[in-house]
Amino acid sequence: MDSMDEKSDFVVHKFGGTSLANADCFRRVRDIVLAAEESRKGFCVVVSAIGGKPKVTDLLLGAVAMAKDGDKPGFTKLLTSLMERHRTVIHELLPRSRWAALERTIAKDIGNLTHVRLLARRSP
Repeated sequence: MDSMDEKSDFVVHKFGGTSLANADCFRRVRDIVLAAEESRKGFCVVVSAIGGKPKVTDLLLGAVAMAKDGDKPGFTKLLTSLMERHRTVIHELLPRSRWAALERTIAKDIGNLTHVRLLARRSP
């Protein structure tokens, strides 16, 4: 029997977009992951961008366009919007004692997007 035909007890769960749109959605994902943990020998969880309107993926594409066009105020406003969206979910899900550390991590990740602006300015 080919290994691709064998049934595996390993499952991959991928969540993103509307399944991560707000704190309630994150709670549903948590419940799914906890149920999978109890019923499987192995599993992996993959998480992509949080959802909402506009989509984070679209915002990131917009950031690249703004960077290319040299729109620093628009770029900065967009990054602030991304941070606020994440901050809202953090505050709804976690105890206050956990906010600062996670906000620093997310702020650092979002701050790394400023490299896009710098690279776009150097591109022909």
